[in-house]
Amino acid sequence: MSSNTPADEEVWDEIGLVLGDLPTGVLVGTVEIVGCRKTKIEYEWDLARPVSLKRLVKPKNHPQLKRQTAKSKQQTAERREQRRPSRVGEVVLAG
Repeated sequence: MSSNTPADEEVWDEIGLVLGDLPTGVLVGTVEIVGCRKTKIEYEWDLARPVSLKRLVKPKNHPQLKRQTAKSKQQTAERREQRRPSRVGEVVLAG
């Protein structure tokens, strides 16, 4: 997704564009996250297989990546286990 907050003017100069040349606040394409590494200040994502969208999409929701703790992993596993049928042919209805 492109940002609603454009970068500083010096960043635009570095890439040879001016404010307004690129869309803001819309999805412009997708990438696959294939890795991540921590630097001294922040994290750097390794991205692969970019695909540009044919039409820009204004998102309705704004999902964020979330670090999953051991406790939340356990809770997720427990919820999945509760939804699984215990025998063949049994149906679990969500309530």
